[in-house]
This record gives sequence, structure tokens and C-alpha cells, in this order.
Amino acid sequence: MSGRHGRPADVPGDLPGDLPGDLPGDLYVALGRLVRSLRREQGDAPLSVGLFSAMRQLADHGPMRATALAEAEGIAGASMTRVLNALEDRGLVLRAPDPHDGRALLVRLSAEGRRVVTEGSGVRIAALRRRIGALSADERAALAAALPALLRLEEPVDGLG
Repeated sequence: MSGRHGRPADVPGDLPGDLPGDLPGDLYVALGRLVRSLRREQGDAPLSVGLFSAMRQLADHGPMRATALAEAEGIAGASMTRVLNALEDRGLVLRAPDPHDGRALLVRLSAEGRRVVTEGSGVRIAALRRRIGALSADERAALAAALPALLRLEEPVDGLG
């Protein structure tokens, strides 16, 4: 028999006993719903979340090798190759030899890629800004207080990540 969010009922959790309710399951569902809702709202967005995220990495951290970008994005090298091919086909990134190692290539945003990141960030952030603005002051404060913990959730735990 399954538990509330897919964990078999007879599989013990490896989490501290002081978690309220089914926090991992509830958080997983809530984040998934939020992402899907934002995607629906931005249905005409020209780039998927994955493509846009890779571009944001390049905008935030500058040119890098595809392997470093894949690691930063938490995806396999082959998946990053597909992402970069799609971005290159659209003229959003450029690949050039690494000046420190001519055998390797560095990926960077093109001028059009920088424009798309700047405009796309504005659209995506505006959608969240509207939603956050609709929360009460206490809810906004709780969200701000929870942000560092949410960011830490993407970090590997004991070799599991």
C-alpha cells in the first residue's frame, strides 16, 4: 500500500521525527503545482525552463565549458549537449575555443542571448512578483525566511544528490 505521496507505507522514512505532517510530500506537490502554474501563465514563452535556466547560468557566471554548465544545472553531459544545440540553433549562445586549452570549447551568450535573458527574466519574475504581492505580509516574511532552506535543498546530502 502506498502512503500519501507515493512512498510505500511500509518503507520507513529516514527523516527526523519532528517534521510536521508529510512535509517532503507536501512540499514536492506544492513546488510542482507552482512550476506548472507559472508555465501555464507563460504558455507563449519561447524557451523552456531548462533552456532558460542554462542561459541564466551563463548570464550569471560568464563563459564556461559545457561540462561545467551541465554540472551547475544538475544534468547529464548528453542532455546539456542537446540544450546547447537548441540554444545555438536559435542564435542564443556561441561556442569558441577555450583560450587556456585549445582542445576545449567555452560556451557564452550571444548578444541576442543576453537580450532574451534580460527580457525573459523580467517576464518570469513579474509573474512571481504578482503572486508574492498577493500574499499577506506574514506570508511574505515566512517565504523570505524559508528561502535559504529552499536553496539548500538542491545541495547533495550524504552522496544522495
